[in-house]
Amino acid sequence: MAVLNQSFKSLVVPADIRVSHRYRAGFFAAAALLSLLTILLADPPAASAAALVLPRDAARTIDLSTFTGKTYLQAVLATNNGINAKTVADYSTPVTILTPAGTETELGLISTNVARDLYGYFVEREMGFDKLVGQLAGQSFAPLDLQSNIAPYLTNISGMAYEAKVTAANLILLTSGSGTVVELTPDDYFYNVSYQPGKTSSGRSYAVTSTRLLLDPSDTDYLTELGNHLTSASAQEASNFYTAIFKVLTASDSSGVSGLTSTGQVVLTDFMGVYTAELMRHDMVGLVVTNDPWELDIGEVTLLSSYITASGKVMQDGKLTNGLPKTYSHNGSIGTHIADFTKLARLITSYEKLTSSHHKATITSLNSLTPVKTKLNKATVKGDIFRQALVYLDQPQFETGVHTNANEITSTMALLLSEIRTDQSNITAYVLTHQ
Repeated sequence: MAVLNQSFKSLVVPADIRVSHRYRAGFFAAAALLSLLTILLADPPAASAAALVLPRDAARTIDLSTFTGKTYLQAVLATNNGINAKTVADYSTPVTILTPAGTETELGLISTNVARDLYGYFVEREMGFDKLVGQLAGQSFAPLDLQSNIAPYLTNISGMAYEAKVTAANLILLTSGSGTVVELTPDDYFYNVSYQPGKTSSGRSYAVTSTRLLLDPSDTDYLTELGNHLTSASAQEASNFYTAIFKVLTASDSSGVSGLTSTGQVVLTDFMGVYTAELMRHDMVGLVVTNDPWELDIGEVTLLSSYITASGKVMQDGKLTNGLPKTYSHNGSIGTHIADFTKLARLITSYEKLTSSHHKATITSLNSLTPVKTKLNKATVKGDIFRQALVYLDQPQFETGVHTNANEITSTMALLLSEIRTDQSNITAYVLTHQ
């Protein structure tokens, strides 16, 4: 329980709500989560340092190492034991809701402001929350029906009824044993709860590492920590980070995660939690590259951050300007900025294809390793080597090629990103004259 006993100050409160698709009440979600997690501290189970913060049964556990050698897409989409299959099954599987005993005492351990905001969801504030948990305790509910049972206790919620219902339901379910867990390593993992089949706005994913409490990171949270990590990372640490990501995406191989710095492990685990959430949502619309491709968006900004953090520049409103990765979470979700970051991606690709840049061979190699086909896919990724690679990893039709060339794709992408980091000043000059 070492993770739970860290200072509550180490938990970063989500800063925004995904406007169109990922309904977040970030601050309240963090508050409620802390409140419910502290119940576990009253009677912690005997466990090793690597024990899950919230234990799960086999039906709700996905150990990624069992998929090593297969693409991450295969791990997500596997029919019976994949991440998506188990998460869908969990949505209709009941759990027994925990007792609220000790809730008031445990809430006293955290900030009174956090408690105040948590109670703000309820008409009767603290009493309302206690009544809610008390009315549900000992009963069995599945994610598909818990929200409707919470609704009667959330009347007269001014403008926040939906967020209150979703947040309360998700956190009560999570602490009662609902939700799947995806283990990247024994210390780095994330939970998926309440993903409703066919509803792309549903579900939450909460990531945990040995040095960071369980958190549902917003786009702003993730891009801020990504920017901080890459800005302070050495060239080798940055390369290790991207290599570890691509080993997971190409071969479900998480062996590179434990070798990262503690900050790198946090950023990678949060990335995989968000990427997986968005990939499951994308699968709800058939993985069509032009329909809700949010995992492609967060993946592309993550790759472009090799340049952004080295140069301090982003593309905004069609022009290169000062900025950091978190710029692409302002005024909405990452996807709302797709025109800008894909324009930057195409310009960087164009620069690196120049013979004079000495890195044309890397672009040529990565292009041949990720041959995106079909008219729609090719039109979507034209001139953008980053999105091309991500689409290639994201379509079942390309799985054989990914499997065959996993090591080469990983090493070539890591090399390209290292070259971009080194080339950042020349890239900036090129973009300014070609934007």
